Amino acid sequence: MREISSYKQAVVEHVIRHPDVMPQNCRQKTKLDFPSTHPPKGLIAMATAANSFRLTAAEIFQTNQTQQLRNAGVLIKSYRDYTSSGNPSMTQAEVATAAGTTQPVVSNLERGKVVPNDTVLANILTAVRLPPTCPEGKAVYDTLRTIRDTQDAVKQLPKHKP
Repeated sequence: MREISSYKQAVVEHVIRHPDVMPQNCRQKTKLDFPSTHPPKGLIAMATAANSFRLTAAEIFQTNQTQQLRNAGVLIKSYRDYTSSGNPSMTQAEVATAAGTTQPVVSNLERGKVVPNDTVLANILTAVRLPPTCPEGKAVYDTLRTIRDTQDAVKQLPKHKP
């Protein structure tokens, strides 16, 4: 049984990588007899399940990144809206003016839609009193930059074949 289990694992790994070709070396190492171009249906089902799991994991990863971007936007909005003595809340237009950009750029960032370029992002964070020079501001700045710079690649994960 151990030999068949190893065999199945090897075939599944190969079929996931190369779905159109049955590995000859796996067939030669076993006593099972079936044409090399026609793997057993159970193995195809296992490979299909593994591929489905891969696609689901990629989708979850992409969703988590999108949610993290939205959460950062809510955080930035909460800093913009924060009011204390000597620290009045600001409108998006006021933040945009202070950051040297436009109100829609601030709005898109707060809604988790688009992360602006590094300079504008740093200026917006500084305008809402969360500058990238402090540890908390640097964490938000670095996270948003990473999300922005990897969004396209993360969207391609479901299409990527291992």
